Formats: sequence, C-alpha cells, structure tokens
Amino acid sequence: MALAIAVGAAWMLSAGVPGIIAATYAAAPKAAAILESVASEYSGGPLGASPVPLGAAAVREGEGLAARGKTVLGKFPDYVELADELGARRFNIPTEIWNKMTPTEQWAANQKFLDQLIARGDEIILSNPVKSISEATGSYRRELRYLMDESFKLSGNGTRMTR
Repeated sequence: MALAIAVGAAWMLSAGVPGIIAATYAAAPKAAAILESVASEYSGGPLGASPVPLGAAAVREGEGLAARGKTVLGKFPDYVELADELGARRFNIPTEIWNKMTPTEQWAANQKFLDQLIARGDEIILSNPVKSISEATGSYRRELRYLMDESFKLSGNGTRMTR
C-alpha cells in the first residue's frame, strides 16, 4: 500500500521528481526509495508523466482539480497510442515501478486515476470499443465495471463511457 501512496503523491504534486520523492519520504520511506531509484530516468517532469498530464499530475498545487479533458482507457498499448494521437490523458506508471507493486497497489493506483477523471468530468474514450463489458478482459474490464458502478454506461457504438 505504501507504493500506491507514493504513486498517488506522484500524481498530486507538480514540483517534479525531487518534490515527489521529498514528499513521499515522510509517509512511505520504502516507496520513496523506489521512486528515487528510477527518478534520474524521468527528469522531464513528474514520475509517470506523459506529454499530457495524467490524473492529478495535471493539478497545480493549490489550484484544485484540472480542467475537464479527455481520457483514453483500453488495452495496452492501444490506449497509450490513441491518447498520444488525441493529446488526451492516460493511465501511465513507469514499468520499473508498476512491476514492484502488488496487484492491490496496482488497482489502488488505477482506481485513484479513475476517481480523478470522474471528478474532472473528463470525456472517456475507449481505444478498444466494446458493446458489452463481457467483451472486455483483465484490468480493462475492471475499469469499465468500476465506471459502471459509478453510474457510467457504454455508448451505443462502444467507443465511450457516458453518464
């Protein structure tokens, strides 16, 4: 769980990797050490950053939630490619960190990302259209089920989740 806290901190701070690591030490020293071990590879911005800010990485300190935007969900790497093409947000944690997380920590990070896109009111685009949740598999299916539990439904053509 400590690693999930650290990943959450990575999304919530806009101070870049050094700020994320410093803020994480107090709450989760082990997770901070993991972040620090890969930080030099991600010096261009907050850990896990994409060309478009992800989740709360789009939040500037003291400014509340980021503006409504577009978020792409789907199967890897399809959702990454479509998000890049559209300039949309996407869930992205560096492989070095993701592989050190337990399945519970991975889902906690994913759920936090989903909660943030819900709070922003993002348009949810699906890179892998589905007519029914039963067509989806793995984490993608779990994301869709979570959104349905939050009052979302699949669009008629299966390319979006709407309220």
